[in-house]
Amino acid sequence: MLLRPEWAGSGDGAELFGVIHEEDARCGAPDWLERLLALERRFFLQDYMLVKADRASMGHGLEVRNPFLATEIVEFAANLPLGMKLHRLTTKHVLRRAFADVLPAPILRRPKQGFAVPVARWLSGELKEYVVAMLDPKKLAREGFFNVDEVQRLLAEHFAKRANHYKKLWTLLMFEGWLEHWGPGRMGDAPAASVPAEQPCGR
Repeated sequence: MLLRPEWAGSGDGAELFGVIHEEDARCGAPDWLERLLALERRFFLQDYMLVKADRASMGHGLEVRNPFLATEIVEFAANLPLGMKLHRLTTKHVLRRAFADVLPAPILRRPKQGFAVPVARWLSGELKEYVVAMLDPKKLAREGFFNVDEVQRLLAEHFAKRANHYKKLWTLLMFEGWLEHWGPGRMGDAPAASVPAEQPCGR
């Protein structure tokens, strides 16, 4: 476990996932897939994807529009039969059929592709020195939040390419950056481990 026992809470997840259980109950759809899609719209789309798109675009003075989130389209899609939302293992079945006479076949058959950045590579490459400094065992032990041995195991496996722990390591890195900047006695002082001046650009 990453968190030390005194910070891990009850361990049943109730305090973390209570709002998800409440939203699931409020949805009331009889099919599990419908409830899962509702949860994705409520939390992942609204609180994660759209937030990131808004921050990235507004940071460059851009107004981004999401045409597939027009009210009429969302309501139409939400009321489609399940067999049209997920046809065997084909996602976006209706959308693919609708554009079958417009788009080339390779585009129609291509799997979904996001806009992920190479965080895993950064952690063991351009940012490795920064990562090692921020997740230093003595530093973590002094702070007392995380299981030092577990953090070091994640780092060792990631650096050796035995496993890809980028999500956990990136979360740890962001927490440590926040703690050094805003933690007790800091209140905005510059962090001890400075970020490299030349940031990775994702090439």
